[in-house]
Amino acid sequence: MKFRVLMALCMSLFLCTAHVAAEEGGFYLGASGSYAMVDSATLAAASAGAFAAGGFFNTRATASGSSGAFKVYAGYDVNESLAIEGYYADLGRYDVSLYMVLAGFPYTGGGSLSVTAYGLDLLWKMPIEGVGSAYFRTGYFWGKGDTSLFISGIGLWATGTGTNNNFKGGAGMDFKLNDNFALRTEYEYYHDPDIPVHVLSAGIKAMF
Repeated sequence: MKFRVLMALCMSLFLCTAHVAAEEGGFYLGASGSYAMVDSATLAAASAGAFAAGGFFNTRATASGSSGAFKVYAGYDVNESLAIEGYYADLGRYDVSLYMVLAGFPYTGGGSLSVTAYGLDLLWKMPIEGVGSAYFRTGYFWGKGDTSLFISGIGLWATGTGTNNNFKGGAGMDFKLNDNFALRTEYEYYHDPDIPVHVLSAGIKAMF
């Protein structure tokens, strides 16, 4: 008896949720251009350390701390307060300059770190009448960083690929343009224990 009552309640809850989703939900797609940032000093230290690990201790490095980036995404508005969203993000390419002294002779070089990620987020939305919706996002991402460094003249290379699967967060605003389009602006933080990435972006969201 209790089991049948519990099943009836669960089914009623499911039907109510489905009804709300049918009335208020909908799929959407979007794309954003981004300005991504990392700590340049941390990236420079890691780049010099790649050669120091091979015994080349007289290596110094400088690195850029910002890059252009982009993101494409698809999601579903469960209701006016909740959405689920998947995405692919290019989190930028960060250039590195290297300087090394070997046997009394100076050498220079360079390279870069390229970062990408894909993931799944929940968006907790707060509708603002006549404007759109503000939101917070939390989720999990799978990230990859490709590093390629070189010292000219002596044929030294350091390459590698690192992965980071971690949590992320952010906040933003969808400014409703009409029933089908919105302007999205947001900030996102991709956590990495070594080199976290901060992203500011703006783009267009199309709703169906």
